[in-house]
Amino acid sequence: MSNSDIVCPACGRANPSTARTCGNCSTVLAVTANGEAAMTDAQWRRLSEQETIYAAELGTVQGGTWGGVSTSRKSGEMPLPPQVQAESLRREREDAHRKAVQARADRERAELERRRAEVEARQRSSGGRLCLNCGTPAPANVGESTFSFCLNCGASFADVAEPTKSESVMPTVPPIPTVTSPVGVLRQQARREVQQAERYSDRSESPYPVAPGSAARVAQRTDVLPVTEATPYVSAILSFLLPGAGQLRNAQWGKGFALLLATFVLLALLPISLWGITALILRSIVALDAFRIAERRRRGQSVTPWQWDASFIAEH
Repeated sequence: MSNSDIVCPACGRANPSTARTCGNCSTVLAVTANGEAAMTDAQWRRLSEQETIYAAELGTVQGGTWGGVSTSRKSGEMPLPPQVQAESLRREREDAHRKAVQARADRERAELERRRAEVEARQRSSGGRLCLNCGTPAPANVGESTFSFCLNCGASFADVAEPTKSESVMPTVPPIPTVTSPVGVLRQQARREVQQAERYSDRSESPYPVAPGSAARVAQRTDVLPVTEATPYVSAILSFLLPGAGQLRNAQWGKGFALLLATFVLLALLPISLWGITALILRSIVALDAFRIAERRRRGQSVTPWQWDASFIAEH
């Protein structure tokens, strides 16, 4: 390259001093009025060094190629810079790869749909269960055990399970208590039912609508005492030692206070000789009543606040 040559600022090619455009990229070359390039020696040296580096790393466009991109052009056609041509070629390759991937996915989807259609057709014709993924028949005991996936591909048989007909399923009927049922089970069931009735009856404002007949039924049972866990023997002992204490423990408040008041009145009016025999008889009757009422509440039977039960025959 001589000092009279003009270097293209776009691609770095040396052009004759009489050239007005670059012979490689057709870039307009800037010249002075006398036809010489307005460049200093330092600029020439820098351009020479850059041309050497470009030639070593990227190759040169003098041979008609740059980075695998052809720089040849037809006559009368404005060529694009090699960088633009390389970018266009890269985009074309990416588009081709994307279309190939999409086509392969479409083929796989179509193949899967075809296999599913074949398996469904075979299942309808044979009446057995087949895997929709690979067509392998299901084991004979798949409906009788928890085994519910294909032995070949691992697909779940739940996707092809037939819907259960409501007519063939018998409704669950709760067991009816019989005479031979254990007493403890009946007691626990009665306690739970009474406790639930108490909880719902104590709610003054319920977020759920109440049926017209339910309020009347609750009003009819306001005088029934709830189930208790008290031991009947404890109530009997308390009533024998202090008449009325066992009734208070059984939640019969009115009857308990009445018995306490009657005890103090009799203690104040009757003489000691008569009070000893009378007190023993009354204490036994009151203790028996406390025992029987506590036993009734323990079994879950209905008991009113003023109910008496001093019978010696136990009810079963």
